[in-house]
Amino acid sequence: MVRVTRIPDAGQIVRVGNLPPLHVTVEAREVATSGRRRVGVIGFNYWMPAINGPVESAVDRFRQYDGLVFDLRGNPGGLALMASGIAGHVMSTDAQLGRMRTRQNWESPLIFPVNPRFATTDGRRVTPFAGPVAILVDELTASTSECFAGGLQSLGRARIFGRTSAGQALPASTRQLANGDVLMYAIGDFVTSTGQTLEGRGVVPDEGQPLDPAALAAGRDTALEAALRWIDKEKR
Repeated sequence: MVRVTRIPDAGQIVRVGNLPPLHVTVEAREVATSGRRRVGVIGFNYWMPAINGPVESAVDRFRQYDGLVFDLRGNPGGLALMASGIAGHVMSTDAQLGRMRTRQNWESPLIFPVNPRFATTDGRRVTPFAGPVAILVDELTASTSECFAGGLQSLGRARIFGRTSAGQALPASTRQLANGDVLMYAIGDFVTSTGQTLEGRGVVPDEGQPLDPAALAAGRDTALEAALRWIDKEKR
């Protein structure tokens, strides 16, 4: 017999519309490349306002490092326009991650601009991170995570590692049904600044790393390892 103890999920509880309570977490850590470059790794599980402060603090901590990695594996998305602000931590020029069209705004699509971050919330002047940026994705990377990764990939600002993302990038809304269930339905389409459609295709990594049972058993992270090798090359 195996006794299992149930405990609450970690993270800040966030409630949005008809969705169930979400436990939002942000993790930031430093790793080293084989060439002894310092790299910051930032991962979070949902795109919700609760991540803004911790992500800003992490980017500030890693601002002078040799590379930055966003780990979006398993991240199903969240509030779409948040991608503009997070992208501003790594871009100092005006650009577009992409655009969204709905039936209501088909001729005048909603633009997803990059919002460069030249100041912190406590008023300090800063420069967005200028070093190499890698993004890790997998089959569970979806929605806003795909818009962010695909948008920066199209702009040439980030290199993507891992496995092709879910291909579920259509903006959606929710409605509670009479029986208490919640229906989620698509309301528009998103394309990157270069016209790349992500729905049904996903974000295709620049360097793919298939699942490797032996590597997993050994505790290795082949996608992160590939990203660190690339950062080493970029910093020569």
